[in-house]
Amino acid sequence: MSEHPHFSKIIIQQNETIREAMVLFDRNSKGILFVVDEKEKICGVVTDGDIRRGFLKGLQLEDQLSFVMNKEYVAFPQDSDYELIENKFSKKHTHIPILDGNERIVDYYVFTLDTRIPIAKPSLAGNEAKYLLECVATNWISSQGKFVKRF
Repeated sequence: MSEHPHFSKIIIQQNETIREAMVLFDRNSKGILFVVDEKEKICGVVTDGDIRRGFLKGLQLEDQLSFVMNKEYVAFPQDSDYELIENKFSKKHTHIPILDGNERIVDYYVFTLDTRIPIAKPSLAGNEAKYLLECVATNWISSQGKFVKRF
């Protein structure tokens, strides 16, 4: 198992049971586990939702985790640019493993609501800088500022 302390709560061997995955979900409160093989190579991910769907299909706590594991996941090499990783975050991909050259997990990124993702870069070309300074100087954000009716 990987040496980093937080990995012990988010990485699980593919031959473990669904019960063991549930125990780890309870410990890590993340709702996701990275699944590795006997050589510590990532081979999938499993979410608490995957397990719930497995139960609905009749799986039991003692069934192997590999029955519910998702083999389609997003991962990046450890030398990847953060912007590239950031662009892959989505509702479906909130935890992205970072891999070494042997496909072993060395870290992971997590998207949370407090993660800063710029929506648009402001352009202060032309008169925009002048307008911005005028807005600030004339209290445009108050209910009485002259720019209120212009928006």
